[in-house]
Amino acid sequence: MGALDFTRTGGKPDNSLTAISMFPGAFRGKVINVTWAQLQPTAQRFVPDAIDAALSDIATYNANHPDAPLLAKLRVSVGGSTPDWVKQIGGPIAVIHQPSGSAPIGVTVGAFWSQPYIQVWRTLQGMLAMQYDANPLIAVVASSSCATITDELFVLPLAKPSSTNLIAAGFTDAAYRDCLIYQTDDYAAWKSTRIEVTYNPYHLIQAGTAIQDDAVTVQAIDQCRAALGERCVLGNHCLGRCEGEANFGPIYARIRQLGAPIGLQTAAPTWLTLDPARWNATLTTGINDGAASIEIWPRGFTQYLQSTVQQWAALFPVGNGAATAPVVAPASV
Repeated sequence: MGALDFTRTGGKPDNSLTAISMFPGAFRGKVINVTWAQLQPTAQRFVPDAIDAALSDIATYNANHPDAPLLAKLRVSVGGSTPDWVKQIGGPIAVIHQPSGSAPIGVTVGAFWSQPYIQVWRTLQGMLAMQYDANPLIAVVASSSCATITDELFVLPLAKPSSTNLIAAGFTDAAYRDCLIYQTDDYAAWKSTRIEVTYNPYHLIQAGTAIQDDAVTVQAIDQCRAALGERCVLGNHCLGRCEGEANFGPIYARIRQLGAPIGLQTAAPTWLTLDPARWNATLTTGINDGAASIEIWPRGFTQYLQSTVQQWAALFPVGNGAATAPVVAPASV
């Protein structure tokens, strides 16, 4: 997936195929990371150059590796990567994310739960769909509606002062809940491409403390499948850790119950140790859950031999609800 440093620094993503090229034939997917700020520096400008460049690189790779071509997952990063003019919608609002095992990430966001913000986001999706919905290289679009960092829309900065700042800007639990449940409406312009949604526990914050309500997440899962059918890819970005945690139990249970297509990402390297046996166990768990794709974190990943990586790739059966062959997309921080 390329380095995620841009979410901290405000820079631009690196979509190079360096890691994939070290293991030709092992990977079948590549995440194209692009920021909303890149795509729409102003309300009047639409600049998809970064996507076009990444697709061109993938097409060249595929021509050189016709037996193992890549498909793309398009991920538009928001939160701190949102254009300044959009952040002015109800903001900018200062929030701090505290990823487990990582330094805090402070960003500013707009009123992502509000109708004016949602409308400009839908306009962007309309422009993207017009340009790329028919592109055979783009297999999946990652939903980042309602998100405050990357595309994990259920990951809300829960602690003060972030929660205080959000509420002062007009945030309500109900508006955020509706944004999450009906985010599929934001992608109505996409008629054929699959939409992948990453599910985590929903939290209410208006009471002054975070209160978890998994029923909202389950409702959002059901709404996505009801609205999009098999075009809704059910996801989570914590494979190898969260599927064994009680607070994720109802989420994984519902995803498994509804079944393919499912798209997962392994937990961060602080949880998924650089141990081949652990990798094998984690990937096998995801496959057994019905995942058609698993993004993996290569912090130190290139230390492994080609034969080891090929063994991991061989774990994937053809099928599992994928539109074509299964996709293993490398991810990195």
